[in-house]
Amino acid sequence: MAAVTKGTIAYLFGVNATYTQAVVTSLSISEEYSNTGEVKDENGATVAKRYDDRLQTGSVTILYEAGTNPGDDLGTGTITVEGVLYYIDGVSQSRTNSGYAEYTLNIRKYEQFASDAVPA
Repeated sequence: MAAVTKGTIAYLFGVNATYTQAVVTSLSISEEYSNTGEVKDENGATVAKRYDDRLQTGSVTILYEAGTNPGDDLGTGTITVEGVLYYIDGVSQSRTNSGYAEYTLNIRKYEQFASDAVPA
């Protein structure tokens, strides 16, 4: 069955992320500068500000396939979201008696890292 769309504005639908042996069910990403500096004049008023080192952080909720251990991905695993590579720097787990085990991955992209480099 084809999707029915009403209206003239196109919106993004769903989650556009890939992860091996899992299904991505939700995604949240924010961006900020991790290095900022201000210059103040003699009256204490800010007269200049510099922003460096863009940092993208977020979380991804996934359902792993049976037999997969998400703890193996901590520190070395990656996930690709819309062509951007993010590193996994935290894993948490949530289970209920009426659903599948969900894992939340804390992800991070560093501006200065090459896409295939693993952070130290």
